[in-house]
Parts: sequence; C-alpha cells; structure tokens
Amino acid sequence: MINKIKLFLDKNKKMKKIAITIYKPTIGYIINRRRNRLFKKVGKEALYKVDKVFNELNILYWLEFGTLLGAIREKDFIQHDLDIDLGCFFEDYNKNNEKIFEKYGFKKTREFLIDNGKFGREETYSYKGVDIDIFYFHKRKDVMFCHTFAPIEGKSREGTIEEIGGLLVRELSYPYKGFKKIKFLGKDFNIPSNVEEHLSASYGENYMIKDPNYSNKIAKNVVLLPDKLGIRRLYDK
Repeated sequence: MINKIKLFLDKNKKMKKIAITIYKPTIGYIINRRRNRLFKKVGKEALYKVDKVFNELNILYWLEFGTLLGAIREKDFIQHDLDIDLGCFFEDYNKNNEKIFEKYGFKKTREFLIDNGKFGREETYSYKGVDIDIFYFHKRKDVMFCHTFAPIEGKSREGTIEEIGGLLVRELSYPYKGFKKIKFLGKDFNIPSNVEEHLSASYGENYMIKDPNYSNKIAKNVVLLPDKLGIRRLYDK
C-alpha cells in the first residue's frame, strides 16, 4: 500500500510536495523519534554483537559513515542517529557469513547488488529492531571505494525502480592508508588511519562542527556510474 502511494505521488508532483510538507513534521517525525529511542536503547548492544560476528568470521571491519563521524566528533553515536554503519572488504563476502549473523540474533532485511553482486553490494541486518548497514569496499592501490544507491532526483526509490529497473549507483572513493584502533563505547574498534581525510571526503572539512542543514551533496568523492544499476532485494523482517 505504501509503495503504491509513493508511486502515485511520483506522478503527481504538486501533491507530493504537499504530502512531504505534511509528512515530515508529523508521521515522519514520530517514526524517526521512535526509531531513535530504540537505537539509543539497543545500539551499543547491537554494535557489541556485530563485533562478535566479525571476530568469529575473522573478517576485518571498521566504523564507517555516520557511526565513524559520531565516534570521532561525539565520542558516542550521533544524537539523532537511527542505524549503525560499518565497512568491510568486498573480498571477504561469503554467502555463508549470514549463518553467523543469524547465530548472534541478526536477520538480513535488505541488500543492494551491482551485476548480481559481482561488482558491488551493500547489506542491511536487523538486531532487535536496529539496522546495521554493511558497505563492501574494494581496494585499488592507495584508494578504497564502495557504492551507495539512490533514486532519480524527485522520485522515490519505488518510482525509480519502476522506471529504470533499479537504483542509481554512486561510487564513493577514499585515500587508503590502512586502519587503527580507537576506544569507542568502552571497546576497541577499527577506523581508517587517515580518519580526518576520510571524514572530510564525505562531510567536508568542517565535519567536527554540527550542521543541521548538512546534505551529502557536498561530498567531493562521489561519482555516478551511468552504466551500472543497483538491484534491491528485500527480505522479511
């Protein structure tokens, strides 16, 4: 039903604008507030659990995106955060990894695949209602890069998928200089060794200053891959 509404609004721009204006401060606010409360309650437990998963799999992983920004700037999760972002290397993906996630109480809810997973992927697992997004990075000499997936501007994800069969693929590149450990929420976690350079690429040079009007459009390390398509797969929660 929700997807049908989104598709309808994609085709009715004026109604969509009105709907967004009404939705954000009402239903959207309530949903995000509930998610944020749950995240504050379960986030640390989820992060500790996922650490056990990767340790059992013997896979290197690190704090990424909003979780990394929170660890450096807030010394905690970002106040308004809703999920956990982690990075690992593409070569460490294995379908059987999912069994270990399930062993520790995680359930895969979503994935995005490029070229059926041969070129790129992103996965989302849920733990007690908290989402953990895993971004798979490639290495090329002194650069590492991953992919994120976006709708056509002005359209929903559902409308984009209906129109072009998938989502737009954005490639995010970062200088690669290895990793180091930091203490975060009472435990050691990996972060990029060049964390200042890494965060500046995504959030700008003023990433240590909170910006309520932040937009990911300021990132200078992003290119659109016009010859690639991100295929979304959803699984029952």
